[in-house]
Amino acid sequence: LSTEQAKRLTIGVELAANPAIIFADEPTSGLDASSARVVMDGIERIARSGRTVVCTIHQPSKAIFTKFDRLLLLRRGGEVVYFGDLGKNNCDDLLTYLDALPGTTGMPNPRYNPATYMLEAIGANAGPGVDYAQLYRDGDQKKENDRNTFAMQTEQLTLRWFRSYWRDPAYNTTRFVVAVIAALYFGLAFLMQGSNLTTVQDIQGLVGLLFMASAFLSFMSQNTVLPTVLIERAPFYRERAASYYGVAPLVIATTVSELPYIIAAGLVFVSIFYFIAGLWANASAFFLFWGFYTLFNMIITFWGHFLASALPNDQVANLVAAVVFSCWCFAAGLMIAISDVPYFWQWFTYINPLRYSLNGLVVSQLSCEDPSSELAGNPGCSVLETGETAWEYTKERFGYAADDIGFCLGACFGFAVGIRILNIFSYKYISYLKR
Repeated sequence: LSTEQAKRLTIGVELAANPAIIFADEPTSGLDASSARVVMDGIERIARSGRTVVCTIHQPSKAIFTKFDRLLLLRRGGEVVYFGDLGKNNCDDLLTYLDALPGTTGMPNPRYNPATYMLEAIGANAGPGVDYAQLYRDGDQKKENDRNTFAMQTEQLTLRWFRSYWRDPAYNTTRFVVAVIAALYFGLAFLMQGSNLTTVQDIQGLVGLLFMASAFLSFMSQNTVLPTVLIERAPFYRERAASYYGVAPLVIATTVSELPYIIAAGLVFVSIFYFIAGLWANASAFFLFWGFYTLFNMIITFWGHFLASALPNDQVANLVAAVVFSCWCFAAGLMIAISDVPYFWQWFTYINPLRYSLNGLVVSQLSCEDPSSELAGNPGCSVLETGETAWEYTKERFGYAADDIGFCLGACFGFAVGIRILNIFSYKYISYLKR
């Protein structure tokens, strides 16, 4: 076989494996102009069929150079000088970019080979003190490339995680099965008693129910997500070492892929539990309850993601998760009122997401600041045997307030975002590779 035939045969053999991407390293080296044209015509047909071709090329002719769509131009030392489209008409995009740079001499004439010109422009003919790599780093082209790269990485990683969840039905099926079982269990345990409040024991029972219902399912979500994320951690270490994608796109992708399941599982639980337990039959109260419940479930799920990325193994992660969650339960306002927490422990109530979510759940059902103007059927306006309303007793006993409902919503969102930011740092700086 001639050199040209051997190169074409090599390309054909590689195509037999049906690769998604073809890397061609100087396919025209050692060929005369006619043979190089034949080989590049074949590679161009492959690219036009929809397959990605990445090709390194050395001193190409104008006819071959204009076949390419995009160019990554490196100078000595491997620094990027240009990365973008060549342009349809005689490499107009490349020439326009180079002409706009200070200290760059324009191409001598339109018939000149753009490949030869660009090498001359950034090489021997470069003006004194012109750093093309620095100009690229500071220019708009790099910013645009970075934005496109980030968007593409985020899109592809999101699709990957959605497929991963779809191919692992046990993980998400468990969410919904547990949601249904827990909703039936807690709802039947408090069957139609949510609006029948006549004694202080009724109030304590209702607040305790809301606490147990939200805490139980959220803790189950946390324990379920730990092994799922830990399994994906090893491939991430390998791909991070290869600079395959950034950490931020990964965290965004996992967030986007988790949200539909969290929201749907929360709606399944609340729709069953809410009406079986006989909570306030009011649309605003229902959606506010669902919102706070879903937010807390989201916080705990993301907390599980963080623990799985920051701790060495599932045993340590489960231990830390149990300890932290127990501490949150003690300072959530149920066992001891927020205002009665000792002064030197008050700071802990501010970093407790369960406190804010439980505040929101209770307010959604019992808020009654002005009994004369409240909607009919509001259980918070019920008068207890002590002569006070259910809401007055709730405020005094548990320390919850209705006027900070917006603050509680913001705090829950803040916890969710803050934990995801911690997740980024843990993925970026923590590694448990054995070698």
